[in-house]
Amino acid sequence: MRADRWFRVLALGCTLLATPALAGDAVDDIRQANAQVVALYRAGQYQQGVVLAEATLKKAEAELGPEHSGTLAVVNSLARLYQRQGRYGDAEKLFWRAEKGMESVLGLMHPDTLVIINNLAGLYQSTGRYSYAESLYQSMLEAQERVLGREHPDTLTTVNNLAGLYEDQGRYGDAEPLHQRALEVRERVLGREHPETLTSVNDLAGLYVSQGRYGDAEPLYKRALEARERVSGREHPATLSSVNNLAFLYQSQGRYSDAERLYQRALEVRERVLGREHPKTLTSANNLAGLYNSQGRYGDAERLYRRALEARERILGREHPDTLGSVNNLAGLYRSQGRYGEAELLYQRVLEASERVLGREHPDTLGSVNNLADIYESQGRYGDAEALFLRVLGAMGHILGREHPSTLTTTSNLAGLYDSQGRYGDAEQLYQRVLDVRERVLGREHPGTLISLNNLAAIYVKQSRDGDAEPLFLRVLEVQERVLGREHPDTLSSVNNLASLYESQGRYGDAEPLFQRVLEASERVLGREHPDTLISVNNLAALYDSQGRYSDAEPLFQRALEVRERVLGREHPDTLSSVNNLAALYDSQGRYGDAEPLYQRALEARERVLGRDHPDTIGVRINQAMLFLQTHRADEALAAFRTVDSDLSSWLGIQTRTTRSDAIRRQLLAQNSGAQNVVFSLAVAKGDLTAVQFAADLTLRWKKRLAPDDARLNALARQSPDPQVAEAVKALGNSRGQLSNAALNPDLSSAQKENLRKQYEEAEAKLRALLPAYRTFQTAQDATSAEVQAKLPVGAALIEYRFFKPYDFDAREFGDQHLLAVVIRPDGAPTVHDLGDAQAINSLVNGIIDPQQDAASFHSNARQGYGRLLAPLQAVLKDVKTVYIAPDGLLHMMPFDILTAPDGKMMIQKMPVHMVQTGRDLVATPSAETATGLVAVGDVDFGPIPPEEEQKTQVMLFDPLEKSGSEVEKIAGRYETYRDGESRTLLRDTGATETALRSLPQPPRVLHLATHAYYSDAGTMADDPLLQSGIALSGANLNASKNAPITQDNGILHASEAQTLNLSGTELVVLSACDSGKGAVDYSEGLEGLPRALYVAGAKNVLVALWPIYDGRTRDFMFDFYRAWLGQEHSDPAAALRQTKLQSLEKAGQRPSGLPAWAAFVLFEGAGASGR
Repeated sequence: MRADRWFRVLALGCTLLATPALAGDAVDDIRQANAQVVALYRAGQYQQGVVLAEATLKKAEAELGPEHSGTLAVVNSLARLYQRQGRYGDAEKLFWRAEKGMESVLGLMHPDTLVIINNLAGLYQSTGRYSYAESLYQSMLEAQERVLGREHPDTLTTVNNLAGLYEDQGRYGDAEPLHQRALEVRERVLGREHPETLTSVNDLAGLYVSQGRYGDAEPLYKRALEARERVSGREHPATLSSVNNLAFLYQSQGRYSDAERLYQRALEVRERVLGREHPKTLTSANNLAGLYNSQGRYGDAERLYRRALEARERILGREHPDTLGSVNNLAGLYRSQGRYGEAELLYQRVLEASERVLGREHPDTLGSVNNLADIYESQGRYGDAEALFLRVLGAMGHILGREHPSTLTTTSNLAGLYDSQGRYGDAEQLYQRVLDVRERVLGREHPGTLISLNNLAAIYVKQSRDGDAEPLFLRVLEVQERVLGREHPDTLSSVNNLASLYESQGRYGDAEPLFQRVLEASERVLGREHPDTLISVNNLAALYDSQGRYSDAEPLFQRALEVRERVLGREHPDTLSSVNNLAALYDSQGRYGDAEPLYQRALEARERVLGRDHPDTIGVRINQAMLFLQTHRADEALAAFRTVDSDLSSWLGIQTRTTRSDAIRRQLLAQNSGAQNVVFSLAVAKGDLTAVQFAADLTLRWKKRLAPDDARLNALARQSPDPQVAEAVKALGNSRGQLSNAALNPDLSSAQKENLRKQYEEAEAKLRALLPAYRTFQTAQDATSAEVQAKLPVGAALIEYRFFKPYDFDAREFGDQHLLAVVIRPDGAPTVHDLGDAQAINSLVNGIIDPQQDAASFHSNARQGYGRLLAPLQAVLKDVKTVYIAPDGLLHMMPFDILTAPDGKMMIQKMPVHMVQTGRDLVATPSAETATGLVAVGDVDFGPIPPEEEQKTQVMLFDPLEKSGSEVEKIAGRYETYRDGESRTLLRDTGATETALRSLPQPPRVLHLATHAYYSDAGTMADDPLLQSGIALSGANLNASKNAPITQDNGILHASEAQTLNLSGTELVVLSACDSGKGAVDYSEGLEGLPRALYVAGAKNVLVALWPIYDGRTRDFMFDFYRAWLGQEHSDPAAALRQTKLQSLEKAGQRPSGLPAWAAFVLFEGAGASGR
């Protein structure tokens, strides 16, 4: 449904003036120099032309004067060169200077003055400033009509130019009467067969082609051709131009044999008359090659493209614009064939030459950037493609303006990339922006506007917004049927879109006649073997497949495959899609013997053409793996899934490192989890050791996939001596601060917040690009279940929890989310266990941590929690003395210590329970030596709470924590006793600021934060979990006042800011704060909040509170904890925490009367947890 997949910069025929032939050596020198400038322009040597023109202008101004017509002719030449280089502002100034000068010296109606006005109008037209161009053309036209008359040749030339402007805008109704006026006058004044009359005939025919009115265009092109053959001869250049025009019309109609005959005629004559290497001969060769490319006759097309390229390289040089055009054509052919690697090299050649010759921001250079981005998108290299599209878009917006057609096309291209990534919200925003501009500038019925409507409707379908999509599809179809006709290709595309919508809704009866209409019209208009016809064949077959009408679908799939093999080749991407479609049909029918060789063929070809880790290749391998399962070949299926996992890991590693949006990085991981779910289901269902070990490896590989990336970025940025990196870090910090402020400002619009987010993502992308070591970093350092086994102490076990969607192998569909438990012991094989419905387990978590529950509810919930999460594992946990738990999702907030066994004992009484971020942490080595010193924050002055009428909405308020001051004082005293010689820093009162924390001279061994923490799932930045949680510092309440300005040091340290603290080597961060363990559930990261942020910052262990605790109890508990921990001979925070909890339990009489305060505190251990 995406039609905006090309880059077009208007090429307008603008005139270069020759210097007037006046007497005198100076004038003669200037005239000759300007002639050389014109020659360089026509040779495409623009920079050499600029150098000569600037020198000539300086000489002309000195010797002839700035207002001399000879000087002004050079000014015009230099302006045209600047225009070709994309220096539009410089060109505009010179054109205006030349126009004013010529008008003053020669008069408004002098031909040279009118040439310059025409050039200036052409500049405005090429840069999309249509209203300026229209004003100039109309002013010229009015003056010419008044002075020269309505039928003067110059007047009619301006009429044609104005018509061309309207045609570019899609204002076909305004353009047509102007073309008809020029034609009618020329027929009457000059005769029906005069060359200028025939030019008007061609212009009007071209307008009809733009409208898809092929039936109206053909007789006009034929008339021009027949007249030129009769008057000028069959081999005259004008005659051959008409031959080409008619051939292009036939090509547009899919009448390839008629088009080929005419293109070959033009080529044969030009070869004979002009020579094989004349520029016009090579243009004919390119035209014929383009036709062959459209037909899928790639071998014939390549031969002609190569001929043109070799000749142009030899005659014009490797960097001439025409040569680069040939390179571009050949690259486009390779792209059509799916030869992406070869295409990439050619596009890079064009880009490098364009940057060198034309500059980085020239429109042709940006076209090359766009083409390279398209290749990256085709290869599944979405991050690389996005960076290039954004480069083009930024430059286009700067040079041409946000509303220029080329800028809008690039915007649509970027939206299409987001669509391919499943980033539908981002795509919708861009498509809507393009649509709004096109409706306002081009009109509601312009083809570009209709393309935008189709794109937006297609996004709505993917978002399941069928009610929004259908009226847009119907609107587009109604306009196209009325304006273009029922059988125009664009109309048929819209019919197909509407049919696809009905199919997705299960409205098969409505979809079928539409698909049939498209197929019948395509066969009649384009031919049975046209690529668009084959798409229609495939669509109808897919509809029949969806209905289970396999006997109707099969011959259609076979027809599409047979033709594509013959026309496009056996390894063309479209051919391989047909192979995969037919295999899937056989698979659905249970005809596995027929399906398997087709899957294998598609797989081998896609590996060869696209690479192993391309999404299309991975998709076929998944299909093949599922077939193995259906045919009871579990070993082969598992081997295939292992390959899928490896390739997917490679592809996603690139995407997550190069994708700017953190939300999209997380989304990508969630969207590509289907294969993991199948493996988990297979391991549960079969219990096969190989499957179980694979399932265990998957849990270790994919949990918290992104956190190591972020931690690595922090570490490399801190360590880099590069001043550019330092500047990038500073810019990123400023951007992060602005985004943090936005989270505290409910008055900011969504658009303003989105703009700040994009600025932040851009700053982070720049930092990543400056760190080569980051680009080569393996996203997640993998650990296998065998490696974890080797690290586990004797008598210990790891329970790795993972939420997943079980796959029903009979029904071939995924069910509702369940919880998987993988148990790994040092003395046996891993085991997997399906613990049942995820929703029930999440409800149980929320019940257990409810501070308002009574004693009976607490004990009941604690027993149920044990029954759901641990009792099913008892057979494999027998004799286990220590358990490591890697939670998932909401289980991060489950206090496992208080889960109660049938014997009435809590887990904390039975054995040490270690909470780890992921099982990989048992294998990982700490990245830095342990730091020294204590930094403690407490007794914070949050500032006065403003009166209710002055408070902002959605902004939190913080009461004083009276006991926190004595808490940090006692801890500092205890630290001095046991760590004599290490520094102790207390941040209190108004000194407990963000700036003080961010600017610590070195990371401390211990960071203790006795303050408020929060998590809000409905804040002003509700889609960014790291801006939904944080801690309150000095001045936090000032943000609540409507009258107070929000500063960089705003008193709130969001999790997004906390993850950039320098905690490399910090052994322990204590969040002595309510709700500091809460966060947003995420598929990859488990729980996004403060614990994860501090882990990314470098902390080895993070102690948090899962629910609100009374200030005094927190102080007493923390003091007991530090006494136990600091008094140890060998540091073991987990053992100290357990000891403190058991002491609290003993004081309460072994059986709590309700949810115990001590249970709120949970220690998440990091790298090297098993070695303590």
